Amino acid sequence: EQRTRTQTVYEVRVRMDDGSVRRFTRSQPVPEGAPVRVQGQGFQLV
Repeated sequence: EQRTRTQTVYEVRVRMDDGSVRRFTRSQPVPEGAPVRVQGQGFQLV
């Protein structure tokens, strides 16, 4: 038997100041409503 490795991926939607929404994927969950700073193709919690 082969063991299958699974990986959980979280899709995070970030609402920008102008009202638009950007989507990112992360390996760790982010609390809903947490302030973030978008940097290039990713983001960081503030």
